[in-house]
Amino acid sequence: MWCNLKKTIYFDFDGTLYDSDNFMKQFLNLCQKYKISEEKVHILEKEIFTETKLFNLDELVIQLKKRYSLPEEFQEEVEKLYSEKNIYSDVYLALSKIKESKKYDIVILTYGNIKYQQKKISNCDILDYIKEVIITEKKKNTINNIDYENSIFIDNHPEQIKVLKTRTNNVIRIRRTTDKYSNINTEIEVKEYNDLITLVEKELLYR
Repeated sequence: MWCNLKKTIYFDFDGTLYDSDNFMKQFLNLCQKYKISEEKVHILEKEIFTETKLFNLDELVIQLKKRYSLPEEFQEEVEKLYSEKNIYSDVYLALSKIKESKKYDIVILTYGNIKYQQKKISNCDILDYIKEVIITEKKKNTINNIDYENSIFIDNHPEQIKVLKTRTNNVIRIRRTTDKYSNINTEIEVKEYNDLITLVEKELLYR
């Protein structure tokens, strides 16, 4: 009887495949254009979002418009930011190599506000490589229908890595030097790579 021997690789999105730091930098630059300082943006952000209410840029934009009487053009310019190419440059080749190997299914597993994550992901041009997208507002170690023991997880966020390590040892950290979390240690043993190509070639293609 034929069976699918492929393993599944679960890729985090922000900071792993997608340069969300650059995306937010573009947004803050746009706010500066409309005379809204970064400090004002962060003050409002802290007022709106909590541990139980996850960040959503669209909601922040609506509240900024109200508080500072911004024109409709502000929101229109924010919408254009979603179409910018913020996928890291090594992602395309890395995903191509994985897909060509025919050894793995590729899934995006991302934590965050569902509507916000959907919007960013849907505007990316990597979905041809992806079998499934899982967006969760719960901890990544609590998702049904994931075979944690036999899957591979690639993430950049130290806290998310700690969470995943409670269910599996098959966790690899992508620690990009430009990532805002790169100076934070995981405090647990985990393999780390600074770029996705090296990670894929050393950890996935020759297993």
